[in-house]
Amino acid sequence: MQLALLPAMVMAAICSGNVQAFTFKTEDWDGYWDNTLTYNLGFRARDVDNKIGNDPSYDESEYKFKHRGDVVTNRVNLLTELGGTYHDKLALRLSAQGWHDFAYDDDVKSNPGEYAPGVSYESLSAYSKGHYNSGVKHNYITGGRLLDAFVQYSDSFDDHSYTARLGRNTQYWGNGLFFPFQSISYSQGAIDGIAGAASPGTPAKALFIPRNQVNLSTQLTSSFGLGFQYFLQRAENVLPQGGTYLAPADFLFTGQDSMLGIPRGSNERAPDLHNNFGVNASWQATPDTTVGFYYRKLDEVQPWAPLLRMEGASPSYFLSYNQDVDLLGVSVDTPLGDNSLGLEVSYRDGTALNTTPGLAADDPKRGATGNVVNLIANVLVPLGTTPLYESGTFIAELAHTRVLSVDSTNKALYNGEGYDGCSGNKWDGCSTRSATALALSFTPEWNQVAPGINMSMPSSLTVGLKGNPGVLGGTAQGSYKYSIGVAATYLAKHTLKIEYIGSRARAGDTVLTPAGQPVYEGGNGSYMLNDRDWISITAQTVF
Repeated sequence: MQLALLPAMVMAAICSGNVQAFTFKTEDWDGYWDNTLTYNLGFRARDVDNKIGNDPSYDESEYKFKHRGDVVTNRVNLLTELGGTYHDKLALRLSAQGWHDFAYDDDVKSNPGEYAPGVSYESLSAYSKGHYNSGVKHNYITGGRLLDAFVQYSDSFDDHSYTARLGRNTQYWGNGLFFPFQSISYSQGAIDGIAGAASPGTPAKALFIPRNQVNLSTQLTSSFGLGFQYFLQRAENVLPQGGTYLAPADFLFTGQDSMLGIPRGSNERAPDLHNNFGVNASWQATPDTTVGFYYRKLDEVQPWAPLLRMEGASPSYFLSYNQDVDLLGVSVDTPLGDNSLGLEVSYRDGTALNTTPGLAADDPKRGATGNVVNLIANVLVPLGTTPLYESGTFIAELAHTRVLSVDSTNKALYNGEGYDGCSGNKWDGCSTRSATALALSFTPEWNQVAPGINMSMPSSLTVGLKGNPGVLGGTAQGSYKYSIGVAATYLAKHTLKIEYIGSRARAGDTVLTPAGQPVYEGGNGSYMLNDRDWISITAQTVF
């Protein structure tokens, strides 16, 4: 069978409508085996902006698929989930996914011109051998991932119910939806940032990658419960890799061996077992209102921007992950009429801050740190029937971050306005003391437009309203990302969705490269993605 024929065969299988999930039941066991087959085809919607493509930090990501209409993804993904319960007490779950993308090969593409007289862009490549390494190929060409793999036991003792779980799974505390870098759940699990970049508006919970851990929970009274988790495995975000379509920089994050001629060094990581744990308490204050209290000791899953250190007489660059952060949080969930309101406030002590690469560090293994407060508020509104739609949902979420203080160690590296690490202002990417961002999700629905077919129009918008967050990640002022699409679901199992996806951020002034070509002199936010809009077509079926 020719591999080029597989995507068409997958599409035909998805649209055939004759598949169904498998369940089984015995005297002792209730079990299931579900599979989700997804096919995604994407096209570049804009040509290369030369002011981005002429920057040696971004040219390899720009030129991998350089023409409007180029196929930027042609991916088949299979998710399989197997589980069962024994006498309603013992539960087992195992899930995994595998993928192949026909759009990618392992060749790295560079701007074909010269950055400076006699200096080609290829000579400044982040991949010295001109090919992706095994890690990048795993994420973008052919790969797989074990997801859930746990055993769970539930019972009661002295009228108190309890549940114990051991293995790979996800726990998501608090009620933040769209801002994982500011939520109570920050670094509770690694985020699949590759999937997040390809699907704006996806709730953070859906992007969590399971992690080995021990979980305990108990209901002490009808209105008060406790929970505990202890991590058995280090976690790191899976982020868009340099030289791929939605990458923020060619030399990030894994697999590259050079940053504009500076060689790559070894990363600084925490060990798997490093006293990462959390406790929570939930109190049902009223029949409809729940208050949560949280304490977590965490190592961060997002790295600082590349740091520099001396390797003998020459510098090298590396990534480092902050450790030993204390988090305190409170959350409230309550209804307001037919709407659902959520609020969470968290305080982080010693968290990683936006850092400027530099050698003059008190601790050369780390970036800047400090203390911050994050606030997230959201509302979920069920949509009633109108002349324009029959039903649907609207979600709005506001996130606010405030830097309370910057630690003295590596303070000079903090890229914040008024600090030594900031060479400009917020429009040059410097953090501000406070920052606010807004996320919106609007999905009107139409039921039974044809026998067995429901339709919807999912759309999302995330925008930085004011300021740049001092923490790692977040949405910078004036930047936004959006998606708008239409989806049809047949018999609640087979879905076809078409979306237009894009983002914008404020670029700096235009200057010239040493070879005399125009290029942006920096900017604020992910301005390097301004020309990488794309059209996504996704077909999915469950069986």
